[in-house]
Amino acid sequence: MELTAVRAEAARYRTKARETAESLKAARSPEEFQAVADRATELHRERLARRYHLPDALAVRITGVDEGAHNLATGPDSRPDLLLRRRVTAPGQPDAAQREMLARLNAGAAAVPHLLDSGERSFGFYRGPLTAEPAQRLPAPADGRSRLESAGEGLIYLELHGVFDAGYAAAFSLGRQLCLADAEFRTALLEFRKAARSAARRLATHASVTGRTATSQDPRGRQARDGFDRLLTDAGGSRFRATLQATGVQRTARRGPRTRAQAAPTVDAAALRSTLTDAGTLAVLRDAVGDELEPIAAWLARLPLLEMIPFTHLVPDPAMLPVESLRFAYTDPAWVRAAVDGALSVGVGHALDADLNALAAEVAAPPPCALLMRSDLVPHWPKIIMTAFLGERVVEPVRRMVYGHDVLMLLYP
Repeated sequence: MELTAVRAEAARYRTKARETAESLKAARSPEEFQAVADRATELHRERLARRYHLPDALAVRITGVDEGAHNLATGPDSRPDLLLRRRVTAPGQPDAAQREMLARLNAGAAAVPHLLDSGERSFGFYRGPLTAEPAQRLPAPADGRSRLESAGEGLIYLELHGVFDAGYAAAFSLGRQLCLADAEFRTALLEFRKAARSAARRLATHASVTGRTATSQDPRGRQARDGFDRLLTDAGGSRFRATLQATGVQRTARRGPRTRAQAAPTVDAAALRSTLTDAGTLAVLRDAVGDELEPIAAWLARLPLLEMIPFTHLVPDPAMLPVESLRFAYTDPAWVRAAVDGALSVGVGHALDADLNALAAEVAAPPPCALLMRSDLVPHWPKIIMTAFLGERVVEPVRRMVYGHDVLMLLYP
């Protein structure tokens, strides 16, 4: 019965195809040609749906019958525009404020409501890690720092127009929220910071007493004890006596109870922080706390791949990715770095903690190119093959992610 039905369907299709070809030859006016073309399209749609077991609605969109199919290749006004941004029509003679808004919207930003700290309601701009234009490199901070310590530092004030660009501030806040929501990572971060503080203090004390180059084992105490032993025995103990005199400790005729000041040398806070400005010292500390640093680095490495980032932070305006559309975007490394800074800001108790964040803050740059597709192809053809080329070389995506049921994102190196 099934084979008989298939043969009957094939015979019906051949009959319709023959009739369509004859009608095309007999057509004389544009209206007749259009009517035959519509019948040919409908015939093709039926065959496509039957052969690949597609829903009728999806077959209609694939064959280009409905208006939404044009979004796969063009913008809403039929001009090619495959960049991830909202299409806007510029006025004839835009003023300075309008030109600023158009420039930011064309770069992939979205105009969003903004509640100021003062309680006033305004609007601002937000742009996520995906941009329609290559992101500009941010200028280095005036004091030489390379990190954000608060969301407020990430706000960009457009003084001429009195509004803010909150993209980097939102990235910082999101990174902080992601850390607070992950109890396992939050605990690992605090353990790492505790171990790093201890290692930094030991390293600073060791360097000031023994006067030799530190290694990764020194902060853990083994070679520090060896150095202290040599301090007692070198030159008949004269080096040890000179060190005591330099620290102001006097010998007494009789033993007394050791005071707290005698029990352990103190390390000046400024001197301790100054040791962290040296790249070699940071490398030693990073090696010394490698076990505690490993889960931190693994968690932060997910951010450049845009893992854990909510879809609304990637595409803040639905009009940027309409139904049945295909869009391309660049990625912004500075946005990812702001999210990393936000995650590492949790649990910072003083300036030393902030300095020690440099041990974990170095993450890889995000893949430079992203492709997003919103279509019924995503749920109905989950194994669809898309091939990207760099020149003549095939490039494989480094990450493939589905949002909801009909949005696909691919990241390319």
